[in-house]
Amino acid sequence: MLDASFFILCQLFFFTVHILQTIFADWIQSFDFCSFIHAVITTVLSHYIFVTHPSKLVNIFDISDISESSFSHSVFKYLPLFSMAYGVYDIFSGILQKRWDFILHGVVMLTIIFIAYIQDKSHVAVLPMTTELSTIFLAFRSFNNMKINMCFAFTFFLYRLILLPCISFYILAKICMDNVFASTLSIGQGTLNSLNGMWGYKIYKIIRKLFNRQFDSPPILLLEYFSPIAHK
Repeated sequence: MLDASFFILCQLFFFTVHILQTIFADWIQSFDFCSFIHAVITTVLSHYIFVTHPSKLVNIFDISDISESSFSHSVFKYLPLFSMAYGVYDIFSGILQKRWDFILHGVVMLTIIFIAYIQDKSHVAVLPMTTELSTIFLAFRSFNNMKINMCFAFTFFLYRLILLPCISFYILAKICMDNVFASTLSIGQGTLNSLNGMWGYKIYKIIRKLFNRQFDSPPILLLEYFSPIAHK
């Protein structure tokens, strides 16, 4: 009952923020507060888990060694529900924007976490949530700042095109593939990785045009431009 109440409260929170932004923040309509809030919370808490419990990077399926009264256990329990509530908003936002890729992303995220939750495996979803780091920079895209755009591109390619496929392979390799959870997870992870690949290709084309126009240099020099950002 407590879990259901938390999920409903999170949904009410996201839609309340959306309504308030629509009414009172006309001058920053391009800034998605709901997406930004979700990205910040999931990024901070998911990275917190793997900084304080590095063993969970290779043993995410077993959290029995974490005390149920600890903050970390609460993160494993409630963060997936928070993201599941955001998945509902993501579908709603995709419908408003008429973006099939946003709708699909929301449906897949919602379905994966829901199936995992009813099978008492929702804590597994905390590891992929680290990829939300790139969304923090994406929220500021309307500022048209070169450094912010490059930070977004760098974290997107690192987390979503390199780390997420590795995470997907690791999780799928660790579970038995003869149940509903495994089948849903494999299809969902494949869909999310495909969406990230499509978005990544579009980002690459935009960056290539941008650098060709501004620096009159071949796209290969893009890696050199990323280097100082990666070490800050």
